[in-house]
Amino acid sequence: MNLLLQLMLIALRRLGAHAGLALCALLALVIAVALATSIPLYAEAASFRILQDELARQEARQGRSPFALLMRYVATQNQNRALPWATVTPANTLLAEARLTQLGLPLRSIVRHARSEPLRLALPAAGGTPTGKFVTLGFLSGMEAQIQLREGRAPTAATSLAAPVETLISRELADALGLNVGDELRGLATVRGQPVAIPLQVTGIWAATNAHNPAWPLQVAAFDDMLLLPEATFTGPLAAALETPVSQMLWYMDFDAADLTPAQAQPLRAQVERLRAETASLLPGLRIEQGPVEPLAAYQRAATTLTLQLAVVATPTLALIIAFIIVVAGLLTQRQASEIALLTSRGVRDSRILAIAAIEWLLLGGLALALGPALGLGIARIVAATSSFLRLDPTLPPMALSFTANALIAALLVTGLALLAVLTPTAVATRRTLAAAQRDRSRTTRVPFWQRTYSDLLLTLGALYGLFLLHQDNRLLGGRDPIA
Repeated sequence: MNLLLQLMLIALRRLGAHAGLALCALLALVIAVALATSIPLYAEAASFRILQDELARQEARQGRSPFALLMRYVATQNQNRALPWATVTPANTLLAEARLTQLGLPLRSIVRHARSEPLRLALPAAGGTPTGKFVTLGFLSGMEAQIQLREGRAPTAATSLAAPVETLISRELADALGLNVGDELRGLATVRGQPVAIPLQVTGIWAATNAHNPAWPLQVAAFDDMLLLPEATFTGPLAAALETPVSQMLWYMDFDAADLTPAQAQPLRAQVERLRAETASLLPGLRIEQGPVEPLAAYQRAATTLTLQLAVVATPTLALIIAFIIVVAGLLTQRQASEIALLTSRGVRDSRILAIAAIEWLLLGGLALALGPALGLGIARIVAATSSFLRLDPTLPPMALSFTANALIAALLVTGLALLAVLTPTAVATRRTLAAAQRDRSRTTRVPFWQRTYSDLLLTLGALYGLFLLHQDNRLLGGRDPIA
């Protein structure tokens, strides 16, 4: 630790001795990090705006939020079978509200629904003779606000099947069979080849408050032929009597994605995929019938494509900035050549000299990583407010710009490449002796022709003149759109 502190002090002193070049290097690093950060920031924000527009259109077509997650198990003749309630319990426990909050979005509501296989209905008023009507028994938890009682009262949970099980029936089923509150029914099932009669009593008749409300997990008509039981009745005495009562089980989770940001998009998709894998391992045959996975996957593909396109455009500018950093590093190394040679001649190991140089540039790189992303965010905001080439439109809707993992990776990658490049002159300087360094300093170096003619100033003036012409109705291109 003491050695590290000593090396840091030496590095700070060396940077202070050449403060002008150090500030130039820092400025170049900040600009490089800002440019590299602005590319994924803008690309992901632009793709996210497209995603939001598409989700709004999808919500208008389907009448429900695209971020509603519908997971369902359905017993089929060929693949899935009716299950005991104990088999469904682990998945039901996993999909509890506490687990769903890990997805990072506020949970507005959760609906759980289970139903049995069809049972033949028997009406005691007809002498107990089975009718040709088949019904299912089930529960619908979390939909209390969407159901209104037209007649009667809500059923109470049953602890056994010794007395008739209280149930609700839909208005459509009551009208079709002529049932009223207080009527007793029987559901006839077969368990292990033996007939089982479930005594039932109608305590109320229900109807949907709003059949078109997106809170309904399925069409309201799907519940017309189902007798609604309390969840405790279904999971208790009914599950014990039927042994395999679950022919269908669904979970419908409605999330509020109004404040979703690009930074949450990729983690959200990963969390949903992880949740799907976990529930599928607990309940084979469970499928996600609706969810945000596909829209988020499309968003990620669009963001990746746009990032690559912008990176190709920005690569020459970024390469020039890194080249400038390398030139500054070379100038710093030249000024420190005698010092490096003196340390080498006195037995200081090359690795320690490189460590000092590495600490110098790590300090500069750390400052660039602290300042560059904020500048990159400003650049992305300017690009987002651009309606066409060199034209800002303040009336454009703002983009949801936020720092993402890709922006941080881009900043680290550019900083790492720059630091690796600038350490090369120091590694070369450690191989020079003190005599060679003093001999080089005693030589007079002729200034190159391109420096004596101020060509850099001439090139800058030419670029400024071209920029002026572009502002004058694109006169440089004959009035045509530069993008075209």
